[in-house]
Amino acid sequence: MFRRCRCRRGCVSLRAVTLIGSESQFSRRAAFFHTEILIRRDAGIAEPRDLKGKRVGVPEYQQTAAMWSRGILQHEFGVAPSDMEFWMERTPEISHSGAGGFEPPKGVTIHQIQADKNIGSMMVNDELDATLLYLTDRNLVDRSRVDLLAHAQVRRLFDPRDEGARYCRKTRIFPINHLTVVRRSLFERNPWIALNVLEAFRKGNALLTAERLGHLAYYIDTGTIPDETAEAVRRELVEYGVSANRHVLETAAKYSHEQGLTPRRLAVSELFAPATLDV
Repeated sequence: MFRRCRCRRGCVSLRAVTLIGSESQFSRRAAFFHTEILIRRDAGIAEPRDLKGKRVGVPEYQQTAAMWSRGILQHEFGVAPSDMEFWMERTPEISHSGAGGFEPPKGVTIHQIQADKNIGSMMVNDELDATLLYLTDRNLVDRSRVDLLAHAQVRRLFDPRDEGARYCRKTRIFPINHLTVVRRSLFERNPWIALNVLEAFRKGNALLTAERLGHLAYYIDTGTIPDETAEAVRRELVEYGVSANRHVLETAAKYSHEQGLTPRRLAVSELFAPATLDV
């Protein structure tokens, strides 16, 4: 997640990272990823702690969404990564693990799913008990295509709405996935670029918020939506910048180190351009 890039294109150092998220044009990807865990009904899993000793699929062990789910399972429910047996779908040739030479931490078991299988097929055929994350996007790295939620033997571990709301109220964390970076050489020549790009994302976010409220205006103005709901949707939930997300970033750095994804716990000040730390 926070590994320093080792490619030969002069990519940014971690200090040049400037923004929080960028999955779409102006918005970051944030989700309660642990609520996406799927389980087989016959696997003897009634609650999170029952994942101990189970065979658990994961598209990519190092991906941020999986890191968040493992961290939350450990800190909220007492299920450590070493308590589960992982099966990873992405092959070494097209994975973070293969590119970075990642080795599983001591005590953690990660098997490679063979190329003629995938998480979906293994869940259907009772070769996995659960999957930490399930991706069916048509891309170059994920092979699963089965609609698991349409399968009679598969269900969600959590009620997504109830568990997401519980976790958010307790921790004040809305997990972040993805970062936007600036090439170090470009940043060093133009240090102003960090704040300018951050401001562009903030303005883009404001435009999207205005559009969202515009779509809801008829419902708000006619009283179709109750006053308390109208007030809630006017509040900004997604904010850009280090200051607004420091608690989330510190938690991510903690989980990353605990899970062996980084050799030490990185400070937020090491990860972002100095000018962006207090904005």
